[in-house]
Amino acid sequence: MERNSTHRESSFPHVSIRSADGRRAVEVTLLSQLDIGSGDAIATRSTALQASHPQFNDALDEPSVRLSPPDLAAGDPAALYTFAVGRQGHPFHRHAAPRLFTAISGSGGCRLRFIADSSSHSSNVALHHVEIPADCLFTVRMAANTWHQFQPLQDDARHPALFAISCHPDETAGALDDALHAEVMRGEANLASLTELMPDALQQATQADAPAQTTVLRFNTGTGRHPWPRCVPIPVG
Repeated sequence: MERNSTHRESSFPHVSIRSADGRRAVEVTLLSQLDIGSGDAIATRSTALQASHPQFNDALDEPSVRLSPPDLAAGDPAALYTFAVGRQGHPFHRHAAPRLFTAISGSGGCRLRFIADSSSHSSNVALHHVEIPADCLFTVRMAANTWHQFQPLQDDARHPALFAISCHPDETAGALDDALHAEVMRGEANLASLTELMPDALQQATQADAPAQTTVLRFNTGTGRHPWPRCVPIPVG
């Protein structure tokens, strides 16, 4: 039986998810509560701007833009992207290399779903959910090969999940196959080509009613909102 606990902090609400061998798989941190409705407004405006960018790529329910490619000739393998997750969420997937991104949640909040153990290939998986409040600025750090899925917290299809700016510290990292590695080295990779969708056999273990350890991150604001509140992350089973 899982134990639930409440952990109080004096700064940013935070959760760290470890894999079975103790490695850090995911860290999620809330940074600030924004004005009511601003999450939807920012996501809508930014998604529209993204769609008109020359590097726009609409694939895998995660429309994105590569803002800044690696400069491999100068020894700089980092890349910078924007991406959006809309009202229907996107599919479970993973990336061969680590990811760092900062996002704004939509005005209905968002749910971040993770499987911390990249070796999971069976129906016996440990799902972790992190619930983000509406209209919040937050960061996510993920280890390589971490299965993840983002979706709106509410099921009414009224609000986008999030809009984010993402850093790929090393676009050449990870176990890339020869064709993908060549694409990266030519400077032609994009968010979709660097994405591995979850296989069907594992997908069956991640349905909406699957048991999961859930952490609710929220600011301790009483009955109203304040730009610099104290915070209370609350794990719930």
